Amino acid sequence: MKTLTNRRAFFSHSAITLAALASMPLLAVAQDEGRQPVPPPGGNVLVLKCCQCTGRELADVLINTGPTGAIGVAPWKLVSGPTFVLPGPPPSIPTAWASASGSTWIGPNPSAGSGATAGTYVYQLRIQVPKCHIPSTVTIKGKYWGDDEAVMTATGATLSATPAVGPPGPPGWGFLQNNFGNFSATLPQGFSGPVTLTVTVKNLGNSPTGLLVSGLVMQRCASDGANPVPIDLPPGKTE
Repeated sequence: MKTLTNRRAFFSHSAITLAALASMPLLAVAQDEGRQPVPPPGGNVLVLKCCQCTGRELADVLINTGPTGAIGVAPWKLVSGPTFVLPGPPPSIPTAWASASGSTWIGPNPSAGSGATAGTYVYQLRIQVPKCHIPSTVTIKGKYWGDDEAVMTATGATLSATPAVGPPGPPGWGFLQNNFGNFSATLPQGFSGPVTLTVTVKNLGNSPTGLLVSGLVMQRCASDGANPVPIDLPPGKTE
């Protein structure tokens, strides 16, 4: 009798354990889909996630400029050298630089907010869209500012973008709050591969320079009816 009782207790405990384990993947999937992708250290590649369920919209992935490793910050990198987070607006004109929630200005040196060599500074961010079993439609959009002015281009996607520059007249002034540039691109469902965003910032004199980006990536998973799996019919049979 004691042995039978022990066996019943064992099977009951096992059933509870298996039920708990069966529910864990669903919880893990939900948590995984809600997390911001973490870029590998030192690189400028942000790898998106795959959809785990059809008909869902994954959490937005923020692609802001700012400190490495901060939540919502993407690994924007200066092509010609190290990239630095700038401590604040130029001391001489503290109210001139634009601000964007969750984003921080970056530049070619720690004191670029006070001044840097005149010339062109090129920043890049690579977004890798993986090949997934469940395809998704990806939209990239946002705003950006540049001191003195900036223009965004892209490879791997058709990008619609306006420059960050002041109103007609003297060049520059792309760092004021209202002089932002807009950008937007939508990748077709099932697209996989790299998309490189490039921002060219012009510093028109030995003066402050930097880049500020506030943007996001949206992923909408395919519905159940999209891209049906082909079925091989037996020999001699037709649809």
